[in-house]
Amino acid sequence: MPIEKASFDLKSINPSGWYSYSKLIELFRIIESIIPESGSILFWAGVKFVEIWYWSGPGKELIHSSMDWLYINRYGDGYKSVVRGGSPDEIGWVKMLSIDETEGIVIYEDVSLQSGKYLEGIFYGGCLLFDDMAYVSVTTSDTPYKNNSDLIHSIITIKFVQKIDNSLSYIIEKDKDIDISTISQEQINDLFWCYKGLNNLEKHKDSYRKELVCLFQDSLDKVNLLSGLLPICSHCKKIRDDKGYWNQLETYIDEHSEVEFSHGICQECAKKYYPGLGLYDDE
Repeated sequence: MPIEKASFDLKSINPSGWYSYSKLIELFRIIESIIPESGSILFWAGVKFVEIWYWSGPGKELIHSSMDWLYINRYGDGYKSVVRGGSPDEIGWVKMLSIDETEGIVIYEDVSLQSGKYLEGIFYGGCLLFDDMAYVSVTTSDTPYKNNSDLIHSIITIKFVQKIDNSLSYIIEKDKDIDISTISQEQINDLFWCYKGLNNLEKHKDSYRKELVCLFQDSLDKVNLLSGLLPICSHCKKIRDDKGYWNQLETYIDEHSEVEFSHGICQECAKKYYPGLGLYDDE
């Protein structure tokens, strides 16, 4: 990401540090301007956020299972626990609207800076922390938040199937032999949902890889804009374009790249054209 677009040093960000909410808003706006259609990249950014929240933040002390994760977000004590310093209309909020463990569905209402795909990644990622869900899917519907134009109002729907205690997936992971004659219908159903869950995970990963390839290709295309030989006048330094017209150097580069010029004057020209001003006397 072009770090020069931010008003603060992105390289110095500490995952366990505290920062003003305005910096988070600025960072998200920069990301959205660079990759406006990259939903999968934002999705996996949400997954990584939860990993940091769990391993480097308060997560390990708060939750010990996927069901803990789902319930801790009931009143905003989950991922919102690291957002402080303002009213709900300033920093957002989240609450659980309903949960049915038997049917495997939970619905939240969320007001936050994050877009739907990023939120989907957050809630999906929380269920990836523990190997106790056979299947998880997350969808969101977004509308503007009327009390603060910087925030987004989302309805988050999570469908889930918990693994059973004697899940065949646990046995397979331990590379143990399985006596087919002892497999129950419950284990078969569980294995079916585990397969669906893994298939869903692979789809997310595949979309992420494809978007990264597009992002890298776009960056490569921009790098290649000024590659190759450029016909340049040996006297006035104008550049001839592919239509045969001669252009000022600044004009050509401005039209074929994202470079912006600011004019100054070098030491040699300062001495030659403005000898009496002493522009570089202090150097």
